[in-house]
Amino acid sequence: MTLEDRLTTLGLVPWGTPVVLDGPDAVALATTAPHTGLAALLGAAVELGAVLVDDAARDVVRSTWTDRLTAVVTLDVLLARVVTCLRDADIPTRALKGAAVASLDDVEPAWRTYGDVDVLVPSDRLLDAVDALGGLGLRPAVAPVARDWTARHAKSVTLVDARGLQVDLHRTLASGPFGARLRTACLFESSRTFSVGGVAVDALGDVDRFCHAAYHAALGGLRGPRHLRDVLLLARQVTPDDVEARLAADGWSIAVLCDALGWARTSGALPDTWSTWCDRQAPDAADTKTVSPALNEPILKSPA
Repeated sequence: MTLEDRLTTLGLVPWGTPVVLDGPDAVALATTAPHTGLAALLGAAVELGAVLVDDAARDVVRSTWTDRLTAVVTLDVLLARVVTCLRDADIPTRALKGAAVASLDDVEPAWRTYGDVDVLVPSDRLLDAVDALGGLGLRPAVAPVARDWTARHAKSVTLVDARGLQVDLHRTLASGPFGARLRTACLFESSRTFSVGGVAVDALGDVDRFCHAAYHAALGGLRGPRHLRDVLLLARQVTPDDVEARLAADGWSIAVLCDALGWARTSGALPDTWSTWCDRQAPDAADTKTVSPALNEPILKSPA
């Protein structure tokens, strides 16, 4: 297992003997692309003594981690403004991924960094939300092909402000058949609340946050350390019994969950209850006739 893989399990499983990392390797790891989330995890591991580096490398790790957290604070201010604006417009919201996982799920909030703001709104209020956020100077990064099409079919609309900060405004959590089958109204039936600068922000409920983490890992088109850690973190918030009670009624796909959990299982940090659950689904997990093995290429059934 590489150090990158081990960092995704920080605080979740015992590490044992500290890892000694030479200066150039530590700097290279600390300065990986922000979307990996590794700068924060490496910084935390160095702070805990789980990874040992020389003084020069320690300074680079701390500096990079601080820079990434500074960017997060700026995004949190934007999230609070977005939620307040939409609340004033009577549009319900659910914060997704970054800030929600950092506040509700990670061992320490500073261990989870992120590069944009993700917010879910009711599927029939997407354009209302876009229009309302125009008052904050947020504009679509790419003009919609057609408003009617966007309102009915788009997964999300990406908005940017004058600084280039990005808000992904979602009407559903996945593209194609997996998004279409999901009963999005259920996502507003439960919530967990956290505070950002004194503003109460609603996130998805525990089961939905777990399922979304799995969907993002399996269907998002990019798998990396941050996706893996999110699945591992959220798998600790719910049990298979919690999730099974919602699968059929709400349209979550067992095949997608199994794909993400099977990947997370290779880390050695997936709770045993979920490994056992995955074993029970094989070899005939539901939905395998409707998706390709990679899950990223939906295959529709032929009409009966």
